[in-house]
Order: sequence, then C-alpha cells, then structure tokens
Amino acid sequence: MSKTGIKVHGAVEVTVTRPNGETETVKRDNLITNVGFDFLCEAIARQTGRPAVMNYIALGSGSRGASANDTALVSEVTRVLGTYGHVNGSKTFTLSATLPAQGVTGNFVEAGVFNKSGSGGTMLDRVTFSNISKGVHDTLTIQFTFTLS
Repeated sequence: MSKTGIKVHGAVEVTVTRPNGETETVKRDNLITNVGFDFLCEAIARQTGRPAVMNYIALGSGSRGASANDTALVSEVTRVLGTYGHVNGSKTFTLSATLPAQGVTGNFVEAGVFNKSGSGGTMLDRVTFSNISKGVHDTLTIQFTFTLS
C-alpha cells in the first residue's frame, strides 16, 4: 500500500515600484499556520458551514518571526481584497493585490492571507521579510503563490 499526502508550500513576492520606474522586490517562503491547516481541512471535507474563502491579503509592520500558532499579524496596517488565479491541471494557485499610488503608505515587514475583510477572520499563513517601504507615489504589488504536492 502506498501512502500519499498533501503538502502545501507558500511563497510571497512583494514589489514596490517607484515613480521613476525603479523597483524593490522581496521574495520569501511563508508559513502555513495551525489555524490555516484547520481551515484547509474544513474547506475540503466539512459538509455544512464551510469557512469563508481566503481572499484577503494583509500587510503589517510587526517584525516578530512567524509561528505556526499565529492567528493574526503582529501589527496589521492594511487589508485588501486579492485576486485569485489558478490554471486547471496545475497544482498551484495565486492570490495577488496592488496598493496603488496615492493609497496606503508604510513600512511593511509582514503579510498574511485571511478569509475576512477589515480585521479578524482566519489567517491561512504569515510571512515576515526585510523592510519594504511604500511612499505616497509608489505602487506595491504582492502575490502569494501556493503549491500543492
């Protein structure tokens, strides 16, 4: 009898584009949280009352390292609706968003994916990275890529 299991790998890419066209990019693997794994179990097999879709991306300024026990960002600054992407037959999906110029500004060092707008909800994953600063005239794009194997 062969055993098969599902593994989930997450990664994030954050890019800030300055008005002069210069870019700054950070790429990091992220950590699926314990409540994130609970969410995956419930989304796959729960017969009634399935959880809301994971389609919000949050950015924050809390620099404490990611932990499997995390349920929220340390210091959330903003949360935006993401755009889902998947190609049938592939084992990956993405969630991406853009913070346009004239929008939210800040120094970001953490991010996560949630199933609720505003605050609260279930956090699928959390990642910390080196400081990436978004000024008022900058555009920030963020993309989470999840690979199942």
